Amino acid sequence: MAERKPLPGWVVWSRRLLIGCGTVALAYAVSGAIASPDMRLTYLRFLGAVLVGHDLILLPVAIAVGVHQGNADG
Repeated sequence: MAERKPLPGWVVWSRRLLIGCGTVALAYAVSGAIASPDMRLTYLRFLGAVLVGHDLILLPVAIAVGVHQGNADG
């Protein structure tokens, strides 16, 4: 297997910025959902189910496709 080159600095900082922005947006949304008196427990259950389905089904499939594609490229 070939050695990987280190990523350029702008890629690393772009990833960090995206992770930070996503974390802040998620925290804002969750805090708003918890604080809202109109939010029903069924909605929160649905959001939890979507999150679990995303993390247990969609992400592993995407990772597997990426690994397969990386192996096919050589």
